[in-house]
Amino acid sequence: MKDRWIHTSNALLGRGNLDGDYICALPYSPQCGYFINSDDMIGFGNYKMLLINWLAQKDSSTSVMVILGMGGIGKTTLASNVYETEKSRYDCSAWIAISQVYNICSLLRTTIRHCFKNTKEIPPNVDIMDEHSLIVELREFLKGRSCLVVIDDVWDYVSIGTILKAFFHSEHRNKIIITTREIQIAKFVDQNYMIQMEKLEEREKSCPEELVGIAKDIMEWCCGLPLALVTMGGLLSLREKNNSEWKRVYNNLLYSFDNEPGLNHLKHVLNLSYRYLPEYLKDCFLFCSIFPENSMIKRKHLIRLWIAEGFVEDRAGTTMEELAHDYLSELIRRGMLQVMKRNENGRVKHCRMHCIVREVTISLCKLRGFHMIWGNKESTSAYEARRFAIHGINQSSSEILTYLPHVRTFLSFDVTMSDTLLSRIVCSSRYLTVLDVSGALFIKEVPKQVVSLFNLRYLGLRRTKVKKLPSSLGRLANLQTLDLHHSCISRLPSGITKLEKLQHLFVKTLKDSSFQSLNACSGVGAPSGICKLKSLQTLFTIEASKCFVQQANKLVQLKSFRITKVRGSHCSMLSESIKRMKQLVYLDILASDEEEILDLDISPPPSTLEKLCLRGKLNDSNLLSFFNSFCNNLTCLFLGWSSLSRDPLPLLSQMTNLAFLWLQRAFDGPQLRFVLGWFPRLRRLHLKDMDHLHSLEIEEGSVVSLEVLEMTGLNELNDIPGGIFFLNNLQEVYLDSMHKDFINHQSEGENVEDFPRFIYGHSPNFWRGEDVAYYTSGNYIC
Repeated sequence: MKDRWIHTSNALLGRGNLDGDYICALPYSPQCGYFINSDDMIGFGNYKMLLINWLAQKDSSTSVMVILGMGGIGKTTLASNVYETEKSRYDCSAWIAISQVYNICSLLRTTIRHCFKNTKEIPPNVDIMDEHSLIVELREFLKGRSCLVVIDDVWDYVSIGTILKAFFHSEHRNKIIITTREIQIAKFVDQNYMIQMEKLEEREKSCPEELVGIAKDIMEWCCGLPLALVTMGGLLSLREKNNSEWKRVYNNLLYSFDNEPGLNHLKHVLNLSYRYLPEYLKDCFLFCSIFPENSMIKRKHLIRLWIAEGFVEDRAGTTMEELAHDYLSELIRRGMLQVMKRNENGRVKHCRMHCIVREVTISLCKLRGFHMIWGNKESTSAYEARRFAIHGINQSSSEILTYLPHVRTFLSFDVTMSDTLLSRIVCSSRYLTVLDVSGALFIKEVPKQVVSLFNLRYLGLRRTKVKKLPSSLGRLANLQTLDLHHSCISRLPSGITKLEKLQHLFVKTLKDSSFQSLNACSGVGAPSGICKLKSLQTLFTIEASKCFVQQANKLVQLKSFRITKVRGSHCSMLSESIKRMKQLVYLDILASDEEEILDLDISPPPSTLEKLCLRGKLNDSNLLSFFNSFCNNLTCLFLGWSSLSRDPLPLLSQMTNLAFLWLQRAFDGPQLRFVLGWFPRLRRLHLKDMDHLHSLEIEEGSVVSLEVLEMTGLNELNDIPGGIFFLNNLQEVYLDSMHKDFINHQSEGENVEDFPRFIYGHSPNFWRGEDVAYYTSGNYIC
């Protein structure tokens, strides 16, 4: 078959970010085009066809197209939809979100990471390269490669000039799409390569007769802006569907416009949507604007911050986490936040606040003194607010951070945050409730004064260089979350056992950057008495010991549990403890080494258990009883270093709700076969590092929902799996370190010209890499 575009598997799995599931704010990704299918993009068909036709042109050099239009008109949605559809035709691709706040070197680093991720190792020193070195690195990489680039939300030419220089000096044919609101940017390109997006025209749709008149009035008010229509639709969907109620909403719009004529129609819609929010949602919504523009916000992180802030009430019959999730879902239904990524169970994983929604929200926050953001275009002067966020450190930062007695929440999104600045914040803000400096690569010490922050509920030190915590940490009597994930902590102070309100403890250290060993990441030893913490819901990552395993049966309230260095002698007591954890959702067990057997018996397992990760040898003889006990509970399963001699698929196939299956060094046999009817809900399948596997068969009617297939390190597999083209939902096949004959067989079919629709519609894109080492350490499943 023709047009097989070859890249590495890292794009799917995010090699550059081991903490993907826990990151608080990430650069915007166009993944899934805001989850809008092409069929749902009303009024965008002609624009999309123009873009695709331009991309198909065989230009002799790099060419640029600009999408021009006012805010909220759908520029990013259009670009992301085309980008996701077309990027597999290129050797590499990059999505770069500019916004009004940018740093040239940071943009170049982002470009390099996006481009390199599909073909080769990202330069280890990219974070310390200067502008010139970054440009040289990018130009060298682009030699002989084609690249599709989207530069989103450009405000001035200076922000993109340097990036464009790197691409225009490449002899290859690159395609660059720019989205902007500024007509001056569009003038830099050939006017034949400019799309000026217009407002949507009215289309007849079925509507209750009583509402036709008022619906037309509201549509007219929204001025054909997709964002305004979506936001208004979210607002009206939660109101009673009668003329009087909709007219009341419309009258409020008119009243708002008369009183604040300086605002445009879209901002009035957003203001009105905020005013119609229930009181319990208003602070939750305002808080989302504290994250940097064009950031993806991790659901779990956001929920923990909401709870620490006191935004979520303690309601009988439900947990705060469940109630906070309902809050988030309601904000999404109202169109106030956008879903950016969902997990295998369909739950929101990352969300985003549209830049225009955020702009309006920040104005509201200023009026209320809700938060102060430093280091962006809004921070021209300081004002008193209860929450303080650093988005960029400059010369005046030291002065402003010297005295913040009124601040209750401090968040840093700048990697250059230092020990000195952190110490100043802790000393000047004695009533902090939230202190989160995750990602600050230069922070190595925690100020001793932090233990005096009696009100502190959230302490985030993820991805810092902190090696040690104060011995008197136990004085933080109100602490709920302690996040030390991927820090340099090797032991916990004994005082942690006094934190009776502690709910979430994350601690993990990277040991093997190649991620090829069983224990690539390590946990910490459990201080004596940690099992007395009755509020603990999350415990990542504890090293097993005889003392801890004996006491673990007290942790009956755990929902997420990861334990490493488990020995065979621990398994019996550990199994009994797990059976007592009736609320457990996620369980991750790692053996002490590759020869240790995990002889577990957790039948019956907690009925709430959805995600299971077992890394270590498994006993073939008791697998039937072990896996039969899970029935239909599990949705995600990871088996690694299992060394099974029997095909595990017949046993695992009984788990009909599995959506995610990862087998790494799990099977030593020659053949895996997926039989008719097996794994009906499986969406992602990963087969890795099985040296003896030479046959993989997929029968028609098996894994019918499969969307992503990864095959890595299957050195004996020399042919495309039989039946792979029966999988009509399959979107991507990722290949890495495969048998040379496998690649040859794949290439032999590239001359078939008879099935272009099959190729571009149902046939997956084949991605291959050059011996790229990758390992996720379990975060994909959390």
